Amino acid sequence: MFDYFSKTKELDNLLWVYGPNHGQNTAKYYAGDRYVDIVGIDAYTDFVDQQHIKGYEEIAALPKPFGFTEYGPHGSQNPPGNYDYRRFMNGLEKEFPRTCFFMCWNAKWSLATNDCAKELLAHPSVVNREDLPANLFKPHNIFTRLRKAGWGPEKRRERAPPRRCSPRESR
Repeated sequence: MFDYFSKTKELDNLLWVYGPNHGQNTAKYYAGDRYVDIVGIDAYTDFVDQQHIKGYEEIAALPKPFGFTEYGPHGSQNPPGNYDYRRFMNGLEKEFPRTCFFMCWNAKWSLATNDCAKELLAHPSVVNREDLPANLFKPHNIFTRLRKAGWGPEKRRERAPPRRCSPRESR
């Protein structure tokens, strides 16, 4: 996949992430520095500490920026949506000092549906888009890049039309 996107398609605006679920042997399947840009752990728990989120030391020892590639409170099933996200920041500061990014999952795990998201995002350790240099976000024409990589309108014409499903198959 790396060679296909990076070399064959010449896409140079991709970040390659290694982000296993937290647990034992988190670095076991690490592809190597040549293939990975950033590393992290996926964790769904209210408790932002190393007792409940395993594997930090192993992943954080890799020579790449570390973060939470997925985070969600209350476990992986049916969160109530009332988590205080200040607890997440407190846990990061105390237990996961190498953290330099995080991505909170959607639905009832998201910042939008839980408590104290504004306080989390206003924390001095959090960098938001408006805090970054303006020239970092130069407009570019994505279609030009896609055509250069061989994904122009002519590719769409080469593909077979989508197969129609019978009503029974679409259930």
